[in-house]
Amino acid sequence: MRLPALTNAAEAKLAEFEQALATAKAAEKELFSLLFDERTGLKKIFPSSELNSAAARSRHGLRTRAMEAAGKAGYQISRRFELDGELFLGEAYENCRIAARS
Repeated sequence: MRLPALTNAAEAKLAEFEQALATAKAAEKELFSLLFDERTGLKKIFPSSELNSAAARSRHGLRTRAMEAAGKAGYQISRRFELDGELFLGEAYENCRIAARS
């Protein structure tokens, strides 16, 4: 294979890779909304405690699967998945919260 052909093949694969990353980011954003949005996702308040419990179980299972899939693929998923959708405000803030509960 000649240099121009190799360069063209590499550019085509790079474009494919860039598109795959954009697709993964878009899917992560949509999944995050479905799992953690408090108005429209599985984190919203449902009319019964049974539904709220079922939603929490589903959210937990799907969140775990998403983190495992990302880990297997070497994809850096948002840390907010680990925190069940909550913001991470830093280690100092977390230490204060833990101390306040004690």
